[in-house]
Amino acid sequence: VLLVAALPFLVLVHAAVNITQIRALKTLSGENNANVFMTCNLIFFKNLVDYDMAENKCRDFKYGMGYTYTGTLATVNDEEKNTEIKTLLNLAYEKNSVGKNKWNADQWVWTGLRKTKNNYGFSYTKVYNTSDWEWATGENPIDFHKWMNNMPDQRKQTKHGVVYYQNQMRINHDGVWDDTFTYKEHPYACDYKGKIRLSK
Repeated sequence: VLLVAALPFLVLVHAAVNITQIRALKTLSGENNANVFMTCNLIFFKNLVDYDMAENKCRDFKYGMGYTYTGTLATVNDEEKNTEIKTLLNLAYEKNSVGKNKWNADQWVWTGLRKTKNNYGFSYTKVYNTSDWEWATGENPIDFHKWMNNMPDQRKQTKHGVVYYQNQMRINHDGVWDDTFTYKEHPYACDYKGKIRLSK
C-alpha cells in the first residue's frame, strides 16, 4: 500500500502531521505556499530548482531523522521506489498539461543518480555502465533502471563559457529515466528515513 500525504494540504484522510513539522517542511521547500508530498520512503518538494540546489536541500533535510543525519536525493533502485516517485510527480504536477510538452520543467523530478566517470559527450553507441554512475549515497546503481530509448546519451553543451555534460538523472510521469544538465530546474525528491508519523 502506497501511503501518500501532501503538505501543507493533507490529501488523505488518514494522514496527520504535526504543525511544527509542516512549517519546517514548508521552510525547507523555499516558499511558504509550496506543496510537499511524502511517502514512507520519499519526500517530494514541488518547487523547481537546479540539481545542485536540490542536492543541498536534501542534504539539509533532517526533520524526523535527527540532526546528525545527512540527507540525500532519492535513490531509485527498484520498481517500488520508481513507482513511488512517479506517483508523487503525478500528484504534484499534471502530466502533459495544456501548452506543455514532455520536456518542460514540471514534467520531471530530480533524483540522486549522477554520472561521475568517463564523461565524453554525445554518443548513442555508449553502453550504460553502472560503474560510471553513482547515487547520492556514493553507491553504484544495481541492474534496475528505466532509461528512455537511446538514453543516457551524454550530450555536451557550453553555456556562459562553462562546459556541461548531461550527467544527472531525472524521472518523468511514466517513471522513465533521462539524463540532463545540472542547470535545468525541476522538482526534487529526497530519501526519507525519519519518524514523522502518518496516522489516523
